[in-house]
Amino acid sequence: MLKVIGVGEVSKPVDFLVVSFMLQSEDYDYQEVLRKLNLKSRALRESINKAGFNDNDLKTLNYKIEPRYQYQDGRSVFNGYRGTHDLVLEFAYDKERLNRLFTSLLTSNVDALFSLDFTVKESQILKDEALKEAINSAFHNANLIARSANFKLGKIINIIYDEPRAIPYPRLRIEAMSYAPKDSLDVVPSDVKETATVHIEFEIIH
Repeated sequence: MLKVIGVGEVSKPVDFLVVSFMLQSEDYDYQEVLRKLNLKSRALRESINKAGFNDNDLKTLNYKIEPRYQYQDGRSVFNGYRGTHDLVLEFAYDKERLNRLFTSLLTSNVDALFSLDFTVKESQILKDEALKEAINSAFHNANLIARSANFKLGKIINIIYDEPRAIPYPRLRIEAMSYAPKDSLDVVPSDVKETATVHIEFEIIH
């Protein structure tokens, strides 16, 4: 029996951008936490509107307000509420459009953390291509070994497939309020890469 490993790696230029926002507020009054979150959300929507996006382009991923506690003298003591509103803005990668958004965020009254994830829209196609490359690599290795060792390959006995693993794409995490309006965003995202590995066992025919 012959065991071979095939590895496939493919890459594609970035064509899609995911901008994630996190809004937070804290207070001892529940309604005040809610009010602060709504104000921050409204300011964020106004900012993306100025950059040419619609309100519906900004989607909520998570919204929660939960109590906070701290331990004092061996017991849990109420310490107010913390609210979190996570939102996402997705669009085809366009550097000019990104710069308009970035400028609008930095010149508006937006109190938020945001991150930029550079990726590809059709990520499944990239995974499929990586798997095909891995299989081709395994067969190439098996045939090369068979020719060099002067034997023939028989039927496939077993195939073990490792789930394709995306190589993390570039991410920027920015606190909007910490930047001055004169700052600009100059990024050149690297290609998105995907890898896959297969283990194939062949019968040997002498």
